Amino acid sequence: MKKLAFFLAFVFLFSAASFAEELFRVDGSAEVKVKPDRVVLNFGTETRGKNLIETKKKNEETIKKAIEIAKRFRVSDRNIKTDYVSMHPVFTDYKTQAREFIVRQNLSVTLENISNYDAFLTELIEAGINNVSGVEFQTKDLKMHRDEARRLAIIAAQEKAKFLANAAGLRLGDLANLQESSLPLPQPIFAKADMRNANILYESASFAPDSETAAIAPGEIVIRANVILTYKVK
Repeated sequence: MKKLAFFLAFVFLFSAASFAEELFRVDGSAEVKVKPDRVVLNFGTETRGKNLIETKKKNEETIKKAIEIAKRFRVSDRNIKTDYVSMHPVFTDYKTQAREFIVRQNLSVTLENISNYDAFLTELIEAGINNVSGVEFQTKDLKMHRDEARRLAIIAAQEKAKFLANAAGLRLGDLANLQESSLPLPQPIFAKADMRNANILYESASFAPDSETAAIAPGEIVIRANVILTYKVK
């Protein structure tokens, strides 16, 4: 087997134990940058009071107002959901055993129009929402962009294989195997469950908001793909 130390970091040349031919493995990666077209807000309210029933009712009144605001912004029912509910007592004075109750309730709302973000959030605050726990920017066409990233990753791997094989004086045969591998990702600014399978990283400050007065910088969604191609060596 030929020694190919100068590009060992990118290519693995090995002999399969049960086959006579040598195999040549190369990886390729690509990314597609997309402007987000929707935003998911996680928000809620915390209410304190000495009577649990009254405190719960007061909390629910604020949440109902938030739902009404969402519907005024033409948010469909499927994009409004209760995300978290908590009710528990806390002691305000351990000597007298005085206590109060804390009621928390969170909603998750998806805005299909990012330009509504600023006005929507302002109305929520005016209605009594006092906690925003997360903002996630997404794209509606995730699958399309993910497939494009995969296509570009395969092209990158093919070009790398051709260049390295020519430089090493090798002749590549048929493709023996193709697999998609996961990239180790740093913790992104905005990330959710889909990241596990889609290799998605959300980055901010990649482009400016549409309005000069908007207090929002959605950035870009970077969709990454990584593939490994294995060729037979003639």
